[in-house]
Amino acid sequence: MKDEVTDALIARTAGEIADRVGLENLSLKEVAEKLEIKSPSLIFHVKSLKGLKNLLGKYTTRLMVAELMEAGFGKSGLDAIAALGDAAVKFAFAHPGMYESVQWMNIYYVSADQEEPGYSEFQRITDLFFRLFEGSSLETVEVSHIIRGFRCLIHGFATIAGHKGFGHPSDAAESFDYCLALYLAGVERKLAEKRPLNDESHAEL
Repeated sequence: MKDEVTDALIARTAGEIADRVGLENLSLKEVAEKLEIKSPSLIFHVKSLKGLKNLLGKYTTRLMVAELMEAGFGKSGLDAIAALGDAAVKFAFAHPGMYESVQWMNIYYVSADQEEPGYSEFQRITDLFFRLFEGSSLETVEVSHIIRGFRCLIHGFATIAGHKGFGHPSDAAESFDYCLALYLAGVERKLAEKRPLNDESHAEL
């Protein structure tokens, strides 16, 4: 007997396929075949390919948030930021298609209720990073700059590694850790001009 077709099962199946073939090659037909249902039945649940990707993005975001929270639990300041960054890039390396589904939700995907750009689920992830800067005395715009740079570092490594674009035999994860340490050293110097981020007044996950 086939499993009941639920949003979670559809998203999990779509994620497995997207990790294997790439998000850009994800199709309703292949997901339906994997679920052993007809394409019209799948369309009844997700409405369209865009709806399928939106569902996958939301599902992936929940998984990422859970993993990042676990990685940063009990940590604060730069230690927590490093732990979240490491967890995020490991997730991206392990699940390239699922990871990609999160990145552009606010640009390409629509909410379930209306045909307009939906609220970016990725905001749930960036909110974790903003929380870690509470009490740092940095201006909000400065924190935004730091988090954007951090996101670019993660996304750059994840995207290039996902497309097997690193030609040198050195380990990509080690390269990321090296670059992350350099980036955080710069953040630490910036914070030292004002108030250290590892001060006990800062937020902890």
